[in-house]
Amino acid sequence: MRKLIPLLALAFLIGCATFQGNAGKVLATAATTVDAEMKGWAAFVVAGGATDAQQAQVRAAYSKYQIAMSAAETAYMTAVKTGDQSSWGTAAAALLASQSQLIALAQSFQTQPKTP
Repeated sequence: MRKLIPLLALAFLIGCATFQGNAGKVLATAATTVDAEMKGWAAFVVAGGATDAQQAQVRAAYSKYQIAMSAAETAYMTAVKTGDQSSWGTAAAALLASQSQLIALAQSFQTQPKTP
């Protein structure tokens, strides 16, 4: 029985490390991906490729992404500090959805001919 307790503790620590690593990768990958897309979007805008309406739509989508990222970061920190991972799944799903929507929107404008 004494050997079982350290094994359970080790399993818990490995589980936490895996969560931290995986969740941290989700946050870092989302931030890096969106940052790269927004740099491309900025270059497109500077080159005169986007209308004011398109820029407003991308700004709104980026704002939603920022809110989702903030919520995901909070859920991550809560999970790390308290061990309560209950809000992480929802926050991560919202983050990935907002990231996908933002990228799809920006890319859709970059592949369409500009209309006055």
